Amino acid sequence: MRSVRNPQLDLRLDTAIPDAAVRWHEGASIRWLGQSLRLTLSREHAQTWRQGDALYLPLPPRATPRQIQDSAEAWLRKDATRYLAQCITEKSALVMRQQPGQPTRQPPRLALSFAARGDWVELLNVPTESVTTEFFTLLRCHWRLIEQPPEVIDAALDQALRRYFSRDQSSHSLFSLHA
Repeated sequence: MRSVRNPQLDLRLDTAIPDAAVRWHEGASIRWLGQSLRLTLSREHAQTWRQGDALYLPLPPRATPRQIQDSAEAWLRKDATRYLAQCITEKSALVMRQQPGQPTRQPPRLALSFAARGDWVELLNVPTESVTTEFFTLLRCHWRLIEQPPEVIDAALDQALRRYFSRDQSSHSLFSLHA
């Protein structure tokens, strides 16, 4: 029975909790850099690896959905760290070449975010542990950004790095400006 007073609550109550077995099983697909990767269980290797459009997980044939999810997401997070760090380094070098005469700056440090809600990318000034008057810049990226196409990742990082290398370096959320 639907409530006349709160239709939003009715919508929320009508949604079922997703079944992990439907989402996480051999042959299921996950997103990676805008592409689909097929999950394949394999005992041949001790580590997760990608070959073509398949992601091989070192799990037994009767692995639980939770084991499959944990293994696949661990690989995605590790690859997100690798890919985003590489992009930040390359883009920082490019921005520095495009801004001659500006003081040389180190690229911001990368940290993955696991927040349930928030922005894809956030630029933060964080105090150092040794001296509270000194700061380092942290580029906090949500780990699920690795699921997006490279063009989306590039746009998010470009915006963050342009702001980082510009004169305005206050801490703020990057995408709250477009809300």
